[in-house]
Amino acid sequence: MLLKADLHLHTSEGEAFIAYDARSLIDRGARAGFQVLSITNHDVVTFDRDLAAYAQDRGILLIPGVEATIDGKHVLLYNIDVPPDRIRSFADLRRLKGPEWLVVAAHPFFPGTYCLGRRLLKEIDLFDAIEFSHFYTKHINFNRPAIRLAKETGLPLLGTSDSHLVRQFGTTWSLIEAEP
Repeated sequence: MLLKADLHLHTSEGEAFIAYDARSLIDRGARAGFQVLSITNHDVVTFDRDLAAYAQDRGILLIPGVEATIDGKHVLLYNIDVPPDRIRSFADLRRLKGPEWLVVAAHPFFPGTYCLGRRLLKEIDLFDAIEFSHFYTKHINFNRPAIRLAKETGLPLLGTSDSHLVRQFGTTWSLIEAEP
């Protein structure tokens, strides 16, 4: 079975300027046919049992996640069992990473000081996947180096919307071969 998933989403619980909250996002995801979502606000986990139950009632598996700032770079972390503020360096991540964690390189080659860039090559052993972000055009596509690196390393690409605006949600997603 293929599950429609977006594992890089932001909500007003983490960013005051965002026009929708977690429940609204989940409702929108259910209407759009998503079965798996993760709210990955910056440096804060927006997940609890009530929110997971709310999602489940709408046919969605909600995965706990965060877009953590590690050594000044954005990294997507899922199923972490420590507070994100304990993971401030790649040395911390290396020491604390558990077997149930999923670590994804967020928009690694986009122009921005918070993007991994060459640092990803140095820390590649920590990563389980590389993000393919929605933000590209035919002529400008910072995902191209991510695609090349994924091929070279054998790491999967994770398509996401990195949604901060309503219009971004559902622009890019992943299909995951799994049972719900």
